[in-house]
Amino acid sequence: MLGQFVNEAYKDEDAHLDIFIRFIEKNNLTKFLRVLDWASFAKGYNGPGYKLNQYDTKMATLYKKLKEDDE
Repeated sequence: MLGQFVNEAYKDEDAHLDIFIRFIEKNNLTKFLRVLDWASFAKGYNGPGYKLNQYDTKMATLYKKLKEDDE
């Protein structure tokens, strides 16, 4: 099963995105994205070590930049 998952992820960008979406939906992480709770999302997606890599901070910074560019 893991091999199938890996093969699907490497198939193409659409397949990789589909896997990502299914993972966040299955693990009830979409609620954190909707309210921009980057720390809770990062913890759920990356595990408790997310703070070491500052995933929440990186997502918040990128979101802010993209939002400003869109305005």
